[in-house]
Amino acid sequence: MTEQTNAVSNGLLLRADLHTLFDLYLIAIVPGSRLIRLAPALSQSDYTRYEGMPLNTPASPLAMASNEALQWHADQCTWLKSPTGSSG
Repeated sequence: MTEQTNAVSNGLLLRADLHTLFDLYLIAIVPGSRLIRLAPALSQSDYTRYEGMPLNTPASPLAMASNEALQWHADQCTWLKSPTGSSG
């Protein structure tokens, strides 16, 4: 498990509803491409417009979420087959 810290690289700035879905492992971010993926449970929801959208890139590379943290989260999303083969 990724160490829990308050470091910027260990977080994402998300709208409250999206943050809840992320915490419930219903939304994941593919680490390499930084594309948003949605759980099948959301396939009939208004959230489908986010499927496959890229995250906005922060102005400073220091403000980007780490690939390690994103991968750890993706690995917890049992519905997601990780492109690196480490989850699913």
